[in-house]
Amino acid sequence: MPVSTAARPPDDLSAREFGDRTGQMLHLGALLSAALFLGLIVFFGAIAVSLNLAEREGAAIRNDFAVFWAAARLALDGSAIAAFDWRAILAAESLTHENGDYIYYWLYPPSLHIIITPLGAIGYTPAFLLFTLAGMLLYSRALIVWGRENEAARTLAFASPAVAAAIFFGNLALLWVAVLLFALRDLRDGRELRAGLLIGLLTVKPQLGILIPVALLAGGYSHAFRSATISVAAIVGVTIPVFGIGYWVEFARAMAQMTEIIANAKSTPALFHMSTITRTMITWYAFARENGVGHHAALVLQLTVFLAAAASVWAVWSRPVRFEFKAAVLSVATLLCTPYAFLYELVLAVAAAFFLAIAGAWHSREGRLLVAVLWLLPVPNVVYRVLFVGDIVVQYAAPALTLALAAIVAMAMRRAST
Repeated sequence: MPVSTAARPPDDLSAREFGDRTGQMLHLGALLSAALFLGLIVFFGAIAVSLNLAEREGAAIRNDFAVFWAAARLALDGSAIAAFDWRAILAAESLTHENGDYIYYWLYPPSLHIIITPLGAIGYTPAFLLFTLAGMLLYSRALIVWGRENEAARTLAFASPAVAAAIFFGNLALLWVAVLLFALRDLRDGRELRAGLLIGLLTVKPQLGILIPVALLAGGYSHAFRSATISVAAIVGVTIPVFGIGYWVEFARAMAQMTEIIANAKSTPALFHMSTITRTMITWYAFARENGVGHHAALVLQLTVFLAAAASVWAVWSRPVRFEFKAAVLSVATLLCTPYAFLYELVLAVAAAFFLAIAGAWHSREGRLLVAVLWLLPVPNVVYRVLFVGDIVVQYAAPALTLALAAIVAMAMRRAST
């Protein structure tokens, strides 16, 4: 059964501790980070307004949200399943292969398609702004729920480079992490039924939820596990009458096709537009491929990392460790276990830093270093991209996340033994 948290130690970043030197420096850093973050939002917002987000005759700026919006338009036209055809996506964006710099694929289950469909009824600009605002508000609310007395921790988690990247790329990462934070809070406080229902919603990005069942089973959260199972079954049951069973078949086919495309992208000239996809990934699979390892060997490496990440989650979640350490381990392990994760999903690393901060890890030199590394992970890639127009995140993210996971597990185990 879950370990009681009634005797949980007080949060270390509360207002009463801002009087010491570390607290003052952290508070100042949080304020500066917030100013930088807001400046970036204003900057990109100004560009978006001046270009009207490239919305000429319905054409959308090329980012992940463009695919969401196009898929929503197709659903409203009664051809939702056509979203798996990249030509239909381009047509819905009012673009052609010639003026679309990259081909973006729809690779999501029908549950997400139902959620985003109303956005297709409005123009790209208001839809993008509404989607972005929803993500920011839900994420900020989740941080408040977790750390009401931790202003600095909340500010650092919100005003982070990874959050800016998720907003800029128009990705689902902010919303996904927000729902995860809500689910984990409910789990910690004993609301297993609601936690399970929220976990079911996380299947909109199925590749990121692989280790959640491991955590639930290891921690003895049987009610949450059953609730999550029912939630997933209900979601599938709702989508079939809306889009038909054929949608799920096409979804599975599209995932298999994308696997083949990524496996052959570097050796097939016709796939030039996909040849650099692994450079923006943060996984061990991508690291191996970018360093000359073949597809199958890279998958073996990724499987090995997955097993190690799963073992780490089981080891920590099955012990009487403060829940915030369990949440931090799950957040980092989630990024390591999947072969398909990108720069903007480092919001999960920021969530891990947030959990470490409110668990008191900031008091140690090791904890401060961990929080800083997890928060700063996207920065080298941003700097390199500005200076040299390229991506290097694939070369350092997976190794850094692996070291961070090992350090968090060691820290949690030491706390469990004392």
